[in-house]
Amino acid sequence: MALAAAGPHNGEDFLLGLKSSDSRVVCRTLATIADLGEGGAASLGYGPDVAALTRHADEMVALAAAEAIGQMGAAGLQHMDALARLLAGPGSKRRTFAVGALGLLGEAAGAHVGSIAALLEDPDPSLRASCCVALGSMHASTEVEKVARCLSDSHPAVVRGAITALALLDTGALAKQVAEKLTDTSRDVRIAAILYFGKFEDAVPQHRDAVCAALRDKDANVRAAAVTLFGTLKDPRRPRPWCRASPHCWGTRSPAPGPLRRWPSAGSAAPPRRGPRMSRACCWTSPRTIAAACALGDLGTGPVDEVAALLDEPSAPVKAAAATACGKLTASAPEADVAARVSALLTDTSPAVRAAALGALRLMGDEGAVFTDTFKGMFADRSRAVRAAAIRAFGGVGLKGQCYAPDICRCIYDGDADIRAAALEIGQGGSGQRPPPAGTQQRRV
Repeated sequence: MALAAAGPHNGEDFLLGLKSSDSRVVCRTLATIADLGEGGAASLGYGPDVAALTRHADEMVALAAAEAIGQMGAAGLQHMDALARLLAGPGSKRRTFAVGALGLLGEAAGAHVGSIAALLEDPDPSLRASCCVALGSMHASTEVEKVARCLSDSHPAVVRGAITALALLDTGALAKQVAEKLTDTSRDVRIAAILYFGKFEDAVPQHRDAVCAALRDKDANVRAAAVTLFGTLKDPRRPRPWCRASPHCWGTRSPAPGPLRRWPSAGSAAPPRRGPRMSRACCWTSPRTIAAACALGDLGTGPVDEVAALLDEPSAPVKAAAATACGKLTASAPEADVAARVSALLTDTSPAVRAAALGALRLMGDEGAVFTDTFKGMFADRSRAVRAAAIRAFGGVGLKGQCYAPDICRCIYDGDADIRAAALEIGQGGSGQRPPPAGTQQRRV
């Protein structure tokens, strides 16, 4: 019973756990072996015992054993026969876990690609979805056509699995079919489609209307995924197709005015000149659009006022992203009014928003230092992430932060490891400030 509560600690405990008559103890032991990964499995030498448990009468034990084999890496390859037996045996759930385990083993399990591909016609949607992802993980390029057919499956989980597999298979040629799923009724399918375009950046311009529509999706999680996509495109000089609502927006059919045709590169010697002010119809003013805030924050230049307007968005992910972008945009030229608007988020009900606001104020130097008393008060916040962010905020407020050195030093003895790490970071002189790119000068657009 002690083993069930705490898990095995040595070789004898592992053996006793695997041989236990209590299925819960066996499952816990198998989970621990899975967590140890390839190195742990090789050192323990209990691979054959784990493989034997795939035939256990208790289905939960058999499933845990299959997952453990998948997590063993090279050591698990020696026991693929056990997974193959599950694959050919009865029980849809057992086959689903066997497929997942083979997918974890990757290309080395390529001998079973045909068997997995045949299960794409199985009536169980969970099994079909697992097969799609496994084929992608195994880089089964010969099965791309079969996986692509799953895009028209009636079950959202299968469609999502197919999109994930196509991304893993590096098949950007199917971007058109994936773009059609950006309007799917399933939120998870729409998010998977967005993540697909994150893998194939070159396909974004051809499908900009469909991708940009995700920025106005009714679901905040979908909008957040779209933000991630536009905020992490690899080429910062590529025009961002935000919308086509205004002639002064990026992404219109006709070329934008000169200064807006191309984004500045990180090493550009001169900032962009002032361009026409964006129309109120522009996507910047949409309360559901935060992609621009993230992307411009990463580039370190952009229209601060429009980004700051997103601080009033009711969605927590939007406010958090906008706060972070404001901090980056004003890092080398802090503005009191922007700092004040960001500081209003320090009392937000969302811990993520409070932490983002602290991180932004940390980048604002003297303007952020105005709120050091508030930072100190947030050492007692209920959220660990907020407490750590409050401590790190003192690293960017200059000499004024030294007045709080005793309070920060006390945090070194906090019971939480993250809080101790944050305090040590500041104690060792970590400012957390991001210097502007070499040769650049911050300027308001």
